[in-house]
Amino acid sequence: FSRGGVWRETLTPGQSGSARSPITFGAYGGGAQPIIRGDTQLTSWTTEGSIYYAPASWQPTQVWYNGSRLNLVATKAGLAADSWWWDSTTLRVYIYDTPASQIVSASLADAVRLAHNYITVRGLNLEYSNYGISANTAGLMGLLVSGNTVQHNGLIGVYVGGGASTSTFATNLTLDSNTITDNGQHGIEFVNKVSSVVISNNLVTGNGVLPDLPNWGWHGISVWSAAPNQAADGVLITRNTVSQQYANNVGTGTREGAGIQADDYVTNVTISYNTSYDNQGSGIAANHNSHVNISDNLVYNNGTRGYANYAAGITINSSSGSSVYHNTIYGSNQRGIQVSGTDSTGLIIRNNALMNNGAAEIWTWDVT
Repeated sequence: FSRGGVWRETLTPGQSGSARSPITFGAYGGGAQPIIRGDTQLTSWTTEGSIYYAPASWQPTQVWYNGSRLNLVATKAGLAADSWWWDSTTLRVYIYDTPASQIVSASLADAVRLAHNYITVRGLNLEYSNYGISANTAGLMGLLVSGNTVQHNGLIGVYVGGGASTSTFATNLTLDSNTITDNGQHGIEFVNKVSSVVISNNLVTGNGVLPDLPNWGWHGISVWSAAPNQAADGVLITRNTVSQQYANNVGTGTREGAGIQADDYVTNVTISYNTSYDNQGSGIAANHNSHVNISDNLVYNNGTRGYANYAAGITINSSSGSSVYHNTIYGSNQRGIQVSGTDSTGLIIRNNALMNNGAAEIWTWDVT
């Protein structure tokens, strides 16, 4: 893609490369990174009293007005300045502010959608889409995502999913040296049967900016599995800088909002040499899993929203055979290291430096 160019469409590779000859989608020439956008400009506006509507094929994840994200409201009556509403019956986007001579766009598609092996995506700007990158394919191999800017997307910045219990692991997946910011949900999420994953040297900041009312909140970097027989196994998260992660950005409710979270059922995850700070939830968390090794991280000023259970530097909840060592943790809202859950067995916590952490430096509850 030519630097300085803009494409409003989804990049969807149609075939696989090979281990020796991957297919690379990148940039050439001088200037800014090529931009791939998944939004569509809305132009066919109709006035309805003091508000306006335009047709859309399906519900957008977000609507933009002259480059500013509008707030989704629950009802048409709730429309006010800087807001939008979706009418699922008539398939219309409603806004309050006049669209005349303005640029109004709706995020309706992914920027990059991957379903083939040995693909490299390098040096692109992926923005204003649903997913920045979506690669939800069982058995996927040889994915490299490097040096991209992934921003302003309505769902997850980079989403990589393995398959169900009967499927083959997605393997050899590398996410390195990307800038991932201002996305609606997680910055990065790897899901289900993935292995030989490396998430390294990424700048992940200011994600989770859209509401998450029914669920558990957004994370800067998340690894999660739906069931034990679908568990991610073998993930390295290292040398990333993660900050200013929102829990759900609606001001109410208790949500996690961790900088980095190894979540349900995952195993053999190493989280090392990262910097995690100023997140609404814990800096680093291991929840309901096994063999998560957290070492040599700098973790500070986390738990900024102040919810007691999600406001530690490092949180261990119902995680077995895991270890926490050689970390530096300070300025947490509630606790430096928090350990809870009767399943938290066989833990090793040693040689950490803790200072000025809220209610306690190390706190345990209901641990056998």
